[in-house]
Amino acid sequence: MSGSGARASEAGASGARSSGGLECVILEVDLGSGQAFTYPVPDDQLRLFLGGSGLNAVLLYQLTDPGTASEADDSPIIFGAGPCVGTMLPACSRTTLTFRSPLTGCYGDTNAGGDFGARFRRLGYSHLIIRGKSARWVYLFIGPDGQCEIHDAERFLGMDISLADAEIRKHHPGSTVARIGPAGEHDVKFACVACSSKRPGFFGRTGAGALFGSKKLKAIVLQDTQKRVSVADERHLASLSSALLEMIKSNQGAQDRAKNGTHNLMTAYNSIGDLWQQNYSRPVPQELGQGLEPEAFLSRYYSGRGGCWRCPLACSLKWENKETGESGTKVEFGHTFPLGVNLGIFDFGAVLRLSNMANELGMDSMELGYVMGFTAEACQRGILTEGDIGHPVRFGVVEDFVQLAGEIAYRKGIGQILAEGVKGASKNLGPAAAEFAFHMKGQAYRVERNLSWTLGFVVSPRGGDHLKSFPFTTFIYGTPFAMDACWGKSPQAEAYEMESPVGKGRSVWWHENFKTVIDSLGLCIFPYINLKLSGQVGLDELADIFRITTGLSMSGSSLFQAGERIFQIFRAFNARLGIRAKDDDLVRRPKGSPGFPYSVIDLKHPGMLPEYYHYRGCSEEGLPKISRLRELGLDWVASDLERYGAVAP
Repeated sequence: MSGSGARASEAGASGARSSGGLECVILEVDLGSGQAFTYPVPDDQLRLFLGGSGLNAVLLYQLTDPGTASEADDSPIIFGAGPCVGTMLPACSRTTLTFRSPLTGCYGDTNAGGDFGARFRRLGYSHLIIRGKSARWVYLFIGPDGQCEIHDAERFLGMDISLADAEIRKHHPGSTVARIGPAGEHDVKFACVACSSKRPGFFGRTGAGALFGSKKLKAIVLQDTQKRVSVADERHLASLSSALLEMIKSNQGAQDRAKNGTHNLMTAYNSIGDLWQQNYSRPVPQELGQGLEPEAFLSRYYSGRGGCWRCPLACSLKWENKETGESGTKVEFGHTFPLGVNLGIFDFGAVLRLSNMANELGMDSMELGYVMGFTAEACQRGILTEGDIGHPVRFGVVEDFVQLAGEIAYRKGIGQILAEGVKGASKNLGPAAAEFAFHMKGQAYRVERNLSWTLGFVVSPRGGDHLKSFPFTTFIYGTPFAMDACWGKSPQAEAYEMESPVGKGRSVWWHENFKTVIDSLGLCIFPYINLKLSGQVGLDELADIFRITTGLSMSGSSLFQAGERIFQIFRAFNARLGIRAKDDDLVRRPKGSPGFPYSVIDLKHPGMLPEYYHYRGCSEEGLPKISRLRELGLDWVASDLERYGAVAP
């Protein structure tokens, strides 16, 4: 199939905007027919949905209906790079893949860094829609002039993430690659897509890799070009970029992230006694948790840093284990907690070994860790036996989990069941297993003593997840001045207390809208929340960034409203699928069980779900209200939801 498919550049990949220099162009490719075409993003759509993940959400909603199964041939995968991506702004690399999740069956998206999105923008596109299914394994190639071709990928099958990247780039020197590993090829429902090389990024959560596999798409290859991403006001963007760069370099919180990556979260949780081990069955003694704190990593395994496109933090920590000869380019708290603490493993070398397996096989490290923790508890309880699995699976024994991870990636033996994720596996193992299969809407995640974060996990449209709300002003015990500045001072002092349910609904609503703006613009949350916390960059400044890049003027309040509008699309997509308030919940251990007291989290407290639904404009059933949708200019969504009985008056 080499060379088949239309040259997308012939469809007019440039000159899409009439009101400014920014080019926002959608490339659509059908893997079945090999056809490709392009069309511009109108200004009014940019004003309403900003681009990036925001426009992705609208496209997914419009291109599917409740009958479109996640892995159906016509189910789209949508890649979106926001208006800031690839520009000279610092930390402007974040891009989003959007789809109906094969893991949860509901709204799915995943956000990654690296340089893939920036190089995609340099080719003249802002969004890519992939539809159809190939009859054989292929990769999609986009050349320096924007031309789109479909090539045979059989020679790359079976290759892990690093080898596939290296071999594909041998055929296309100077390219950057998004690719799946063996897990995606074998339909593991939580398989991920890796992108970029020097600083790998991972589209990790909700199963994007399984969708690549279902379409027989091994990779997307972008041939590099030296073209710049044009913006509306180059001069002002240059001065703004310089100012932001200096702010980030002098910001203490940002520099702490540069030094420790996300490992400082382990220190924070350990200090307040909020680390739980062995599938959340018992607390972690503080001295034991110190084995996975940053100092333990930096003193023995640290070998350098990698950064995303134009990011001064370079917070992706490289490592080398001199005892084993192993090395890696990416390890995060999202590895050390689920693949370490959760499995009763507190040796950093062992955790690094498991994290490398997850990365190279192409699996979401979080779901993998929770699946394996669930399996170990199932063995403890006698629901699974060594005979069922073929080997023991014991908390704290790294070799057991190394073997299990390989079986999951290739769907061998018990891996055939576990590759469905925590919820899917528990269904196969019966009602007794469901009691300790901890997930929200089908995606596994933990809970926290900080109720803003836990509520955010519960209401996340993509299932158990911290990145849709990311209530950064309330981390640990909260930052009162930041909380006041962000979402308004609460008349109740309890709202500042992390373990109090008071005021948490309003907090989550505000942070969801803010985070949605950040994702849609294509900025990285880490430096920009630190600038927000220091009072340097807020919604008004983000609106200036949007104006300078797109040429479209918006106020800070209008930008925030756009975040609200986009989030309504997330929830409307799920409402159309039958998701209701009953699904905004978490799995709880039975009362009286040892371990984390799940049973005492009262989601129905007035300051929790009821307050959240009030600010989000939902009914008690969690359905979007027609009045709120119309306020936001989403009359067409209200009309569509009425067809399915999925909207409230």
